[in-house]
Amino acid sequence: MDAVNTAGFIPDDKLTALERLSKQTYLDRNGQRQLWLTLGEYAMLSIRRGTLSDEERDTMQSHVVMTDRLLAQIQFSPELSHV
Repeated sequence: MDAVNTAGFIPDDKLTALERLSKQTYLDRNGQRQLWLTLGEYAMLSIRRGTLSDEERDTMQSHVVMTDRLLAQIQFSPELSHV
């Protein structure tokens, strides 16, 4: 499964294998049945392209927008206006 923990594109066969793995369980040291992958782990490993979740991508994009708004309010001197 290391192949799904990298940047790039995950083909259908890898996603199918990951889904099967996500349903597998084991007994922890207290005898409680646990999933091999948590829902969060499965969600992050099953990102189809790249390494960011939609939420992480939205956060990064909002930082760009906020930075643009902040910089637009600063009155730069003529020497620095094109930097």
